[in-house]
Amino acid sequence: MTSRRTLIVTVFCWIAVVAVGGWAVLQHVAVPYRGFEAAGSSALWRSDGYSTIPPDAKILRLIQRAKLDFLIAPIQGLRGEIVFNEARAHGKEVYLLFQPMAASDTVVVYCGTPDDGRLHWKMILGLNA
Repeated sequence: MTSRRTLIVTVFCWIAVVAVGGWAVLQHVAVPYRGFEAAGSSALWRSDGYSTIPPDAKILRLIQRAKLDFLIAPIQGLRGEIVFNEARAHGKEVYLLFQPMAASDTVVVYCGTPDDGRLHWKMILGLNA
């Protein structure tokens, strides 16, 4: 009986170690948070030099990656789901604008490059700042 109990405890410990290690790896590969910017002073928010573009297959993959990143490593104070609003382009970079379900005065922005499928940073645009 003790060998069975030892086996169960050992399996449980390995599962816990793998889960914690997996979570740590996911946190490590999370998109870096760049900070807060007032929407009124943001060229991105005013669309100065940024054109709205329809999402193609590459941008849709970035949108899914951003949603997964926000689930794994949300911005402090903004837990929950984010809903995609639009994509804006400036040069080779694409800016994905999301509305968090938990805050109506905030926009979450992810910056990425569709060509290599990478997200470079995320930030908050505050609408009432």
